[in-house]
Amino acid sequence: MGLSEIGLAPDRLSNSIWTTDQAGNYGTAFRTYRRFGCFAHILNTVLKHTFKDQFLQSEAPAMEACIQAVKNAVRYLKKSGLAARLENAVHPFFAVRFSSLWRTFKSTHGQLQQVQKLLKDSGECRVFR
Repeated sequence: MGLSEIGLAPDRLSNSIWTTDQAGNYGTAFRTYRRFGCFAHILNTVLKHTFKDQFLQSEAPAMEACIQAVKNAVRYLKKSGLAARLENAVHPFFAVRFSSLWRTFKSTHGQLQQVQKLLKDSGECRVFR
């Protein structure tokens, strides 16, 4: 399928501003056009680097310890089968997007007392300190 078949005449492409993620292949593909990086992708990259374990260990150790405790608690709840006893699901952290960390915290915080009780009753409350 050519560009003209979907209403994009090649001679009009240079009059457009393209928004893409930051992948190098886009920079190469659109080098002759005006291109801006997608703000959501840029923000995600900044947050992802900010919340890397190494950076947090040196710059914000208390925050890094909190993040690790929540990750450990969710991992334990999932592996032990205790997560099935929660009213709502807890979401594990995946390092692909910053929103994954937010989703992990939100799913845990929304039922914090229930999570703490399950961990305490299982003798694993130390995981969540």
